[in-house]
Amino acid sequence: STLFGLRIDTHPQFLALLNKYQVDTYPNLGNYLKAQGYRYYHLSSLSSELPEGDWLKQERFYGVDHWLRFEELNFHGPMYGWGPAPPDQYALHATHERLTQESDQPFLLFFITQNSHYPFAPLPNLVDDWRTLNNHDASPPSIDADGITHDERRWNYAEAIQYELAMLSEFVLTAGGDNDLFIFIGDHQPPRVSRRDDGFATPVHVLSRDPHLLNAFQQVGFV
Repeated sequence: STLFGLRIDTHPQFLALLNKYQVDTYPNLGNYLKAQGYRYYHLSSLSSELPEGDWLKQERFYGVDHWLRFEELNFHGPMYGWGPAPPDQYALHATHERLTQESDQPFLLFFITQNSHYPFAPLPNLVDDWRTLNNHDASPPSIDADGITHDERRWNYAEAIQYELAMLSEFVLTAGGDNDLFIFIGDHQPPRVSRRDDGFATPVHVLSRDPHLLNAFQQVGFV
C-alpha cells in the first residue's frame, strides 16, 4: 500500500496486481525515485528460496534494479526464526555497506525484518560490531515453539519487538546520514498471540535528521 499509493488489504487483490503488471509498470514509489536518479533495491534475507521464475515475477512487478537475496549476504552464522534468516542487524548493515560502496548515487531499500516473525524466539544478540554475528561456530538455542504456553508466546513476541526497535535504532544512529530518510511500518498483528479485537492498524514512524523532510510529512497529516 505504501509503495504503490493504493490501499491493498487482501491477498487476492495483491495477486491480481502482481499478475497484471508484468509488462506495463504501475507508477509506484520506487519507479518514481528511479526517475529522479535513485537506485531501487529490495532485500530478502530468508534462507528458503522461491523458484527462479517467481523471483523474476516479483522483480518485474516492483521494478527494482536488483533484488538482493540470502546467498548475496555471504552469511555462515546461526540463523533465527521464520525462514530461517540471519540476524536482521547483520542483513541490514551488510546490505548498506555494499550499496554505499557500489555507488554514491542515492538509493531506496525495502526490507521486511525477519527476526520478529513467529516463533519469536530465540533472538539474536545485539552486538557492537555486526560482522561478529557471522560466526561459523555459534548456534542459537533451540525452542519448542508449539510446546510453550500462550502467555510465554506473547512474552516472546513482545521481546522480539523490543529487539527490532533496539536493532533499528542502532542501525539508524550508526549508518544514517544527514540526508537519509527512514520509514518504519508495522506489518500485521501476529495471529498466534493477538485477538481479533486488537484490530489491524499498524504504526508508521518517520525518522530523519533533516527537518524539511519531516515537515513534508507533517503537512499531509502525520503527527
